[in-house]
Amino acid sequence: MIRNILLLLMLFGAAIAYTVYSERIVPAPAQTHLVAPAFTFETVDGKKHSLSYFKHKTVVLNFWASWCAPCVIEFPQMIRLADMTKEESVFIFMSIDDEKADIKKFLKKYDVKTDNIIIGHDRTKAISRDLFKTYKIPETYIIAPDGRIADKITGADIIWDSPEMAQKIKSLKK
Repeated sequence: MIRNILLLLMLFGAAIAYTVYSERIVPAPAQTHLVAPAFTFETVDGKKHSLSYFKHKTVVLNFWASWCAPCVIEFPQMIRLADMTKEESVFIFMSIDDEKADIKKFLKKYDVKTDNIIIGHDRTKAISRDLFKTYKIPETYIIAPDGRIADKITGADIIWDSPEMAQKIKSLKK
């Protein structure tokens, strides 16, 4: 009986040690209020853009993929939010899909007519993983016009096209 209790305590201790160790090897999430890293990217149409080009607007940078179920859920909401805040914002949807054809097939399902939406392609993940340390998608950064990261949102557990989110984006442009 004592031997079984000791064995159980050792297993419990090993589980705690593993949890602590594994938490240390996961990259730390980017902190808000830091300046967003500068980057240049290519759109699915082959155009080049830089983040610095949009300094006069609030940038909503969303990392997503066509195969990501939560991304599919939030995408239409984010399109509506982009339309609600088109004077104040630019939405950069940065896909981590391997193939541009997958992105284009995904986009055919949606009527993206808002001028403040740009669809980027981060096939090598140099922007998502290397610069922003994004390992779970969807992940969204709200970048204020002064270049600082105002918010980081992981997952699709919010209502993007809510009046509160629209006000949040509008309030960053001063």
